[in-house]
Amino acid sequence: MSPVGPRASSRRRSAAISEGPPCSAPPPGALALASALSAALLAAAPAAHAAEPAGDPLPAPALDPDPGPGLAPGPGPAPKTARVGLATTPPTIDGRLDDAVWGEAPAFDDFVERSPVLRGAPVEHTAFRLLADNDALYVGVWCDDSQPAAVRGRTTERDAMALFDDDAVSVKIDPTRSRRALLGFVLNAAGGRMDYRALEDTVWQIEVDLVWEGAVARTDRGWTAELRIPWTTLGVDPASAPPVSGFDLTRDHSRLHATYDWALIAPPHQPIAASQLGALEGLPAVLARARPASSRATWALLPWALAGFDQPGGEDARFVGDAGLDVEADLGGGFAGTLTLNTDFAQVEVDDVTTNLDRFDLFLPEKRDFFLRDGDLFNFGESGWASLFHSRTVGLTAQDEATELPILAGVKVGGRTPGGLRLGALSVLTRPAHDVPWRLDSVLRVQQAFDNGSALGVMGTWRQPLEGDGGRNIAAGVDGTWSDEGDPLLVRTFLATTIDDPAPVAGDDIARDAVVDIAGHLDVRWRGELVRPRLGYAWFGPRLRPALGYFERTGIQNAYGELAVVPRLGALGIETLTLAATGAVVLTAPGSDLLDWSSEAGAQLDWEAGYWLGVFGGVGELTVEEDFTLGADHAVLAGVHRQDRVQIEAGTPTTEAVSAQVSVERRAFFGGGAWTLTGSFVARPGTWLRAQLDAQAAFIALPVPDAGDDAFVAPTMNLRLSSGLTRDLELAMFAGWSGLEDAVSLQARLRWTFAPGDDLFAVWELRLDDETGVASHHSFIAKVALRLP
Repeated sequence: MSPVGPRASSRRRSAAISEGPPCSAPPPGALALASALSAALLAAAPAAHAAEPAGDPLPAPALDPDPGPGLAPGPGPAPKTARVGLATTPPTIDGRLDDAVWGEAPAFDDFVERSPVLRGAPVEHTAFRLLADNDALYVGVWCDDSQPAAVRGRTTERDAMALFDDDAVSVKIDPTRSRRALLGFVLNAAGGRMDYRALEDTVWQIEVDLVWEGAVARTDRGWTAELRIPWTTLGVDPASAPPVSGFDLTRDHSRLHATYDWALIAPPHQPIAASQLGALEGLPAVLARARPASSRATWALLPWALAGFDQPGGEDARFVGDAGLDVEADLGGGFAGTLTLNTDFAQVEVDDVTTNLDRFDLFLPEKRDFFLRDGDLFNFGESGWASLFHSRTVGLTAQDEATELPILAGVKVGGRTPGGLRLGALSVLTRPAHDVPWRLDSVLRVQQAFDNGSALGVMGTWRQPLEGDGGRNIAAGVDGTWSDEGDPLLVRTFLATTIDDPAPVAGDDIARDAVVDIAGHLDVRWRGELVRPRLGYAWFGPRLRPALGYFERTGIQNAYGELAVVPRLGALGIETLTLAATGAVVLTAPGSDLLDWSSEAGAQLDWEAGYWLGVFGGVGELTVEEDFTLGADHAVLAGVHRQDRVQIEAGTPTTEAVSAQVSVERRAFFGGGAWTLTGSFVARPGTWLRAQLDAQAAFIALPVPDAGDDAFVAPTMNLRLSSGLTRDLELAMFAGWSGLEDAVSLQARLRWTFAPGDDLFAVWELRLDDETGVASHHSFIAKVALRLP
């Protein structure tokens, strides 16, 4: 997929690529499995329900007379520069590209192949033109195909990963040329759309909903795409447009399993790497000649309202009604603010049913709009295992329980000065609920971004109960990233401290002192195309208490290393061979007692046609310091346990109408053993239906003192059916089952985007105990969300 491309996604499955340390994050094989399961969202097939063929009144764009220097061999792409033309008359966004104004813009067609032949010449011709006025940026894309009838477009569901296994184009824009974050806009040949925000080459969020327009059309030479992206969506003031922005355009060519970049983003960089984008120049001069903006507003109102019923298990149904408002404002000087009143917690998405087979809490991502907007500004640490601020802790009693604390109001301000200084502040007031008093959660972020993509910053968080004594929590830290465009070396580090002032315990007159501790992390990696070593060390103190953050584990030292070698074979249809080895030790902090150690190795073959096969194995030990339970009654005993494992997994091309990925693992498991079988299956007969089944069964035997083994099965199953009824109306149905938790979850969601930024949702949900069949929860909610003007 591009942003993470179908071919690139197979490389993400490789054991060589992970973002957390091997003993804090899943081991390489587990990362490969997780990525394989997520890649099962991708599937493609020949076109159906596509736009009606359109003529091609404009000649095929020729190579721009001054396209910039060509690509040179080496780990990084040569600079690419694009220029924009003046939209004297706004083009009609119908995908046909027959507006005369398109002929007035320079054309760029010097694309290069990223996959399967890195730096190869694309088999098919691709070109784009750019236009701008004081309202928006316009992008027109010509995708030639020698077999136009074979252009694939089967997905119209909004934000579906399967878009990238169709013929698709991805526009990537880094408005301020930060080289750290970008916004992405995707259209496939059926008109399916996706938008996303990406950060630091590793983190990308498809939960964001950006306001833009896009359309496609078929031609007798292939297909064309047309996009209109408002400057307000990009956070750009046309009166002071940046002289240089980051820009790239990627084409996924499903029939040939190929991906073409205008500005090449070569592995191991993920295709969301803002540091690798080309340059978009000349905006200020063009916009100075443009007519005044027709409807540019410096503010926006985002009201929402919902109504429905909610019925907890064993209780009568109760009416649910609520409303709220967000206000966005352009504050000038590159800064924007958001005010939220009665923040929306309506669940219009669902987390997959999961089974936690570890002693650590699951990490659940943020999905609320208020926190997603400009979320990259508040990133500190390593998302998913060690971060000083995780917004899911705000307004919820615990991130894994997702029990709501109603937000009365919140405010967020953020932006960037011309010198690259980024400032952000966030403060949220929650009302009393679930024995938690009035509470104020605040975050302050300052970061200096440098031209080469490096950065240095500080962050502070503060949680303050507004009733009673104690309970205050403060965290502060400094973080930095060193990188340089074209240099494979990447260094990331942070140092943080927390001060926790515990609230008094009822009936306990003993005064409690504030608890203070520190955390630190250093990660150094070399992002070579062939050889990719990585070393890291982390210290997370035993008394570390970041109330607004997420640390998977505290009280440890973690030293880890990786080495991956990824030759591109180009023989027997094989694209890459990945050989990887990792090692890690976890010690107590402070002290030097060994808690865990692991050593793993793996190999994976990726074929040009999209097939892949991986074998992973390792040895290790881990220490369980306290007894805990899996599910309701399966006890895991404290002690030192072997963790030897071997895993085999494989997948078929996700660009086909039917695809599958399977895995078999045998491992030692907390003193016993476990076989785990995992499968993911996707079928896409047309735009009217996409079916995905993810299933896992863990056959586990745990030792029981003086009683033999406790043998049981921990199955989970998630089934999704989605249908793009039209490009703006979609229906998604979900069924999930956890055998270990005795839980069944059913959900149906209808989404109608009746205007850009305006949505109507209807969500039905039912949760059952699978043994008794009794409903533990039943609800229906209809919600409307608007954007004005």
